[in-house]
Amino acid sequence: MKKIYPMAVLVCFSILLAASCNLSSLNDPIVVPDVEDEFYLELWESFSAQGRQLEWKLRTIEPVDCEDALISFSFTQRAGQELALSINEIVSPGDCVPPGAPAAATVEVGALPNGDYPVSVALRATVSREGELSVSQDLYQIEVATGGGIIPLRNELHRIPEGTIWGYASYSPDRAVAQAFEDELRALSSSQGLALGYYGYFRVEPGELEILGAGQPAEGAVVFQRQLEAANRDAVVSLIESYRANYPDITIAVWNTLGETW
Repeated sequence: MKKIYPMAVLVCFSILLAASCNLSSLNDPIVVPDVEDEFYLELWESFSAQGRQLEWKLRTIEPVDCEDALISFSFTQRAGQELALSINEIVSPGDCVPPGAPAAATVEVGALPNGDYPVSVALRATVSREGELSVSQDLYQIEVATGGGIIPLRNELHRIPEGTIWGYASYSPDRAVAQAFEDELRALSSSQGLALGYYGYFRVEPGELEILGAGQPAEGAVVFQRQLEAANRDAVVSLIESYRANYPDITIAVWNTLGETW
């Protein structure tokens, strides 16, 4: 009589091996692949008469097809102070106007007390990365794990002290007029030693002040950043109005931490 049990043993062994493989696969870690970086997140602080608040300015790294395209997102501050941001999609306007530009959005994070805040950043509900936002009297700092499609444009933003004014004066062809304005402004304000770094609206470098943003001054303008006491506010406004009246071609732009522009 032929022996058939070796084949049965072989079949059983095959079944056990397959089951073992399946169990092994259940225990394997699920790897979420990194995605290509698509968005910048920039720290920003906005000012108004009601106070100041932190914002995250979002924009695509590459241009999209239409001008004025927006980034759809959701933002919540969860229990335990966690700041959760989810970027959903790019929304193009109905009347698409080429050529394209980076899509953008502003996330109003709010006025945060000093401390450390866990950050969760998700992209299209596909990947999520953790990070941390640190808030101090002088600085915002953010770190986000790499590979999630969203990267900070800068990791820190210096905070502008209360009572700061900054701006520029430009007059052509006689720069002396703009210089005279700054001299009178200095008499109504005081010097302010700030740490070197990026402040959003301006940048402080060794021996140099650079005004940033849409209102950048022309080459050769006199730039300034000063501390202004509230008692001298009206005097500074009157000084600006006087120079504009006497020198119609002068360009003067002054900003402050109340969100005012003079």
